[in-house]
Amino acid sequence: MEPSAAGVDASQFGRIRVGIALPALPPNTRLPAAAIASVRVKLGVFCRALADATAATAEPHTFPDYAALLGAMTRGDLELAWLPPLIAARAAAAQTIVPVVVPVRAEDAWYHSALFSRAASPVRKLEDLRGVTAAWVDPESMAGYSVVRATLRMRGIDLAAAFARQSFVGAHEAVVQAVLSGAADVGATFVHLAQDGRTVLRAGWGTAAVNVILLAGPIPGDVLAAGKNVSAAVVDAVRGALTGQVREELRGAALALLEADRFVEADAGRLAALAKLLDHLDG
Repeated sequence: MEPSAAGVDASQFGRIRVGIALPALPPNTRLPAAAIASVRVKLGVFCRALADATAATAEPHTFPDYAALLGAMTRGDLELAWLPPLIAARAAAAQTIVPVVVPVRAEDAWYHSALFSRAASPVRKLEDLRGVTAAWVDPESMAGYSVVRATLRMRGIDLAAAFARQSFVGAHEAVVQAVLSGAADVGATFVHLAQDGRTVLRAGWGTAAVNVILLAGPIPGDVLAAGKNVSAAVVDAVRGALTGQVREELRGAALALLEADRFVEADAGRLAALAKLLDHLDG
């Protein structure tokens, strides 16, 4: 048996059970059988590639939602789970998971949310948020809604006083258009920052001139996490397989299933910073 990517004989691990939740749908709507089958096939391919890369045995498991997925993780019925950022931050804060890796997308593993106004707007700083109109993406959008609002609450901003009118416009492009056209005073969209944490490399507003009122984050795209009782050797083997010299089969399987062709080690400190917003989220 050849050693794993982390230099450990992973055959000692037995099985590594990998779980994902099926895509969320509106109430009273069922995911088509073909879509479920597609997800399960892609997860199976990913598990076979991960098994080959670590010399362990990897088993695919799908769940109807994240509550069921986390329940299995807490019971010890899963070793690895693919989680969205807020759920991962909450579970990490509760010490029920260990963050392993995050995906790199659009050249970045982490991004920020920005509250912004058009260049000529008098709304330029937090103190100017008094009875303004706001455009958001949708209630589930991290960069386009929830993270900015939670950060404002954490800073003591009364959202009812700050925003006289708010609307969901469905896409980042629509938020930018609403702000630049004057239909909304402010909006929220994604931002990718340079390593200095200040310089904007890319943002939802493209090359338009805007005022950045608030930066919030950082936010990971997603998190591959291990259960709290999973051994460090397993975590190291999986992390090594996904962040080292990644095999082409594993890279292709990750791209098909997770829309990521490479990963970096999860930054627990950054995830802890996101967890501080949890008590300030809507609902």
